[in-house]
Amino acid sequence: MANTAYQPIGTDIFNATNIKACEKYVSSIQRKLDKAVADNNKSNIRWYTHLLSHKSRAVKILAVYRVTSLNQGKYTAGTDGVKLVKGRSRENEELRVVFLKEINIKKKPSPIKRVFIPKSNGKLRPLGIPTIADRINQDILRTAIEPITEYHASDNSYGFRPKRNCQDATEHLFNKLSKKGSKQWVIEGDIRGCFDNISHEHIVNTLKSWDVKRNIINIIERMLKAEILLKDTTQETDMGTPQGGILSPMLANVALTALDDYCQKHFGIPTNRNKKQGGNYIQNPLVRYADDFVIVCKSKVEAEFIKEKIATFLYEKIGLELSDEKTRITHISDGFDFLGFNIRKHGQKSPKSKYHEIGILLIEPQKEKVVKLTRKIKEILDNNKTAKQESIMRILNPIIQGYGMYNRFVVSKKTFSSIDSTAWQSLWKWAKRRHPKKSKRWIMRKYFTTTGRKWMFKNEMGNNILNMASIPIVRFVMIKSGMRVHANDSMTREYWQERVYTNALSQVYSIKIGKLMKTQRGICPTCGQPITEDDVTKERAHAHHMLPRSKGGSEWLNNLRLLHQNCHVSAHQVLTRDEMASWMKKRLNYILKTNIVHFQKLLRKHPKSKI
Repeated sequence: MANTAYQPIGTDIFNATNIKACEKYVSSIQRKLDKAVADNNKSNIRWYTHLLSHKSRAVKILAVYRVTSLNQGKYTAGTDGVKLVKGRSRENEELRVVFLKEINIKKKPSPIKRVFIPKSNGKLRPLGIPTIADRINQDILRTAIEPITEYHASDNSYGFRPKRNCQDATEHLFNKLSKKGSKQWVIEGDIRGCFDNISHEHIVNTLKSWDVKRNIINIIERMLKAEILLKDTTQETDMGTPQGGILSPMLANVALTALDDYCQKHFGIPTNRNKKQGGNYIQNPLVRYADDFVIVCKSKVEAEFIKEKIATFLYEKIGLELSDEKTRITHISDGFDFLGFNIRKHGQKSPKSKYHEIGILLIEPQKEKVVKLTRKIKEILDNNKTAKQESIMRILNPIIQGYGMYNRFVVSKKTFSSIDSTAWQSLWKWAKRRHPKKSKRWIMRKYFTTTGRKWMFKNEMGNNILNMASIPIVRFVMIKSGMRVHANDSMTREYWQERVYTNALSQVYSIKIGKLMKTQRGICPTCGQPITEDDVTKERAHAHHMLPRSKGGSEWLNNLRLLHQNCHVSAHQVLTRDEMASWMKKRLNYILKTNIVHFQKLLRKHPKSKI
């Protein structure tokens, strides 16, 4: 083909079409495994986990793709020094093919590189960085046992689980604490060095009780006991699952499911929530996000009793200890911080007590996080004193947008306005410092523009910096209780499909992208798969111009389609802009999956011919 951008590399197995096909196949096997677990069919459990962990090439392709394309650590090497290199797409693609060929899930894991990163309290957090090959093996195992761990997980656990997030956890707490007769005391729980001190024996025994295959448990055990390389010395490990590994968050949840079940059994309160369906529901007082948790209590005495019981249980059962520094007993009127939010009940005080007995519960952005954000903006401006306006906006806009979209589900309007004001003052000082001899009016005209009554920082093209206060505050819809991610019944699948669309739409900042999402109902037309919340927040959803702009294409919605990033790349690999324009003149919707696949097959058979 004389004038095409399509250049197949290797077997071209990592293109968008094949990745989506692999995801569809793997998802179907995971749903079958979920059913086997629900039916307690041990032979099927063993077969499907074996299929996912050892047999399936689709799982291996996805593992290589996730680790080398989506994972943030793809440019970070382990102890073997192997990593991907920015800007070398062809070499990286060839390296992916090598990784795929060399997958050996049974091999002994390489030593894990230990690094330390600073924490907000000034201390250092230890991270373990496995080699890329070991990360791929971990992702294969995560895929194989996820339906089992998800089936046994508690509805009150939200951290590092598919299709659950921080907003679900905070909304759950709102439901527990906002009513007039709600409990008024909370235990703010934090586990000291959770990932580094979890008992290997407890993890192994839990997986055995869930009927995970013995050979898979053995592989996981070898990964847990992988040596740690610190500077030039290696250390053996007999506890913990190092932060930084792909499998570590899942294994931490496996271990802490025992805490969820313990609180349910010993401190759960029967309610008549499901009275119409028959029987009572035991309400768990715990809400957990990874190793951070909150337990709601009736009184301070009950809170102290539960705290003591939990501390004993964690140490004896899982080998963990509560952090004395971060584990506190708090009255709801004093408020507490959780996942970057401050949760507090405001209202009238009882004449017999200093605490609020009635009032309204407000969830607001945590003050420390606001201060940290404004300091970060000031530091960026101090470190970029001579940068262009465009560069400043390119750095600041994702930070402003990310913080705003995370906090848009709580009471944030005043906070957003305050951050905008502080950011404006910092930008004004940045601009004045660049031109100390110019007048304020000159500086204002050069760097700012009026939007209504506000002066907004602008770039050379006249575009404004993002205004956090313009982000609408909306109510987050919490995940339904009892909905399993991999369940195969039609009602559950429809629920997840709608929820994926709703969550993704809630994270859209751009009006244009929002309209495209609604028009397409959140479905990518190239692969037919949903555009997820992660795709939106990590900018992996792109607006594609059907008639390219270089060929006179407009920015009108009828010329745009919202695609996954990989689907967008694939479209430009298959067709040049000239060919896209030619097909548009023929009124052919070339972006559809069937057309893309057809073009790819033609190109493979006749690589030098015109389509």
